[in-house]
Amino acid sequence: MIDYEIDPALDYDAQLFRRGEYRWILIGGSINQDRGNKFEEEFHACVTSEQPFIPIMISSYGGHTDQLNRMVDLMETSTVPVVTIAKGMCMSAGVFLLSAGTPGYRWISSTCTVMVHDVSSIDYGKTEDMISNAKALKKYRDAIFQRFDKHTGKKRNYWAKKLKESGNVDLCLTARKAKQEGIADHIGIPRMKVQISLDVTIE
Repeated sequence: MIDYEIDPALDYDAQLFRRGEYRWILIGGSINQDRGNKFEEEFHACVTSEQPFIPIMISSYGGHTDQLNRMVDLMETSTVPVVTIAKGMCMSAGVFLLSAGTPGYRWISSTCTVMVHDVSSIDYGKTEDMISNAKALKKYRDAIFQRFDKHTGKKRNYWAKKLKESGNVDLCLTARKAKQEGIADHIGIPRMKVQISLDVTIE
């Protein structure tokens, strides 16, 4: 029998990962198409391994929101708890990913840099096209933030209004404030412990 236990009060033990005793996912750097492809492969590998949770380590300055949605779709439909752990930096799409972990299984290190900001885009072309694209971007942005509202336990349009009140500048949060806002559940880095017991009989 293999029993997995997470203790949020203890330090994270990377030796277990290096020994390959269970699978995990690292989101580092930019969240882009390649990272989205790899995430899907790694996520399905975790599911088929039949381990009782899926650990996702996040140290990212953000990236493409379409790939963020792709990742969150998998996380929301997971049949096992998804553990999100933010270290170093957790910004933009990275923050949304952290909040999408299973409630009660979301950690953030006390020194992690957290930043929330509005959706941005680069566009060019005819005036009519740019006006149309701006309207589409607003709808897309509203959908992204409504998902963030849900994951953080806030009322509809909470985060959109909060950013508007701040002048739509980057909103920097401490780990403690991120926890208060419902982005994470615990401050610290958990240790993953694997306990193995064998029953031996003679016949």
